[in-house]
Amino acid sequence: MGKKSYEREDFFGNKYWEDENGNRIYEREDFFGNKYYEDQKGNRTYEREDFFGNKYREDSSGNREYEREDFFGNKYREDNKGNRTYEREDFFGNKYEEKDEGGCFLTTACVEHAGLPDDCPELQLMRKFRDEYIRLLPVGSNLIEDYYRTAPLIVQRIKSGSDTNAVFENLLSIIRSVVALIQAGRNSEALAVCKREFQILRERYRV
Repeated sequence: MGKKSYEREDFFGNKYWEDENGNRIYEREDFFGNKYYEDQKGNRTYEREDFFGNKYREDSSGNREYEREDFFGNKYREDNKGNRTYEREDFFGNKYEEKDEGGCFLTTACVEHAGLPDDCPELQLMRKFRDEYIRLLPVGSNLIEDYYRTAPLIVQRIKSGSDTNAVFENLLSIIRSVVALIQAGRNSEALAVCKREFQILRERYRV
């Protein structure tokens, strides 16, 4: 699952975002009224707008995160590698940001459950498959948006079920069969398996 950063406010009324490890990013404004975000090491990320009116954040190294909105109206920021940071709100109304570092929610959950690292072959190849094959299809963007919207809910329900281990082990086996198809250059077959299995999960967990 993605990494979360919650919106907080300190004793002096300064707003900041704090992640699960206690790292903070403060919202600031410089002498000229430019808004920026500053971490505890003093690194700054400024809010900018390009020639076409697209808003983005830019750090001191020139790396940009553009503000986007998906097909379902979910707001997020996306960097040049396709990593997304979504704006969320929990059950209690607490605002937070959830970062998807280029991962595939279900694949990530499966490999984490199996104790595999984030750079394992399964994740690397599935990310490449998403970005270099699915995303370029005429309906690719819609497939990815639907997946991003639905997959986290499926993962939550798998984890809260009584057969979590069995489900993740079965999914990891399916993912490895998909990886084998991709490696063999059978991308359309790999996508068909993904779509079929994803639909089965949607129906099973009613999402």
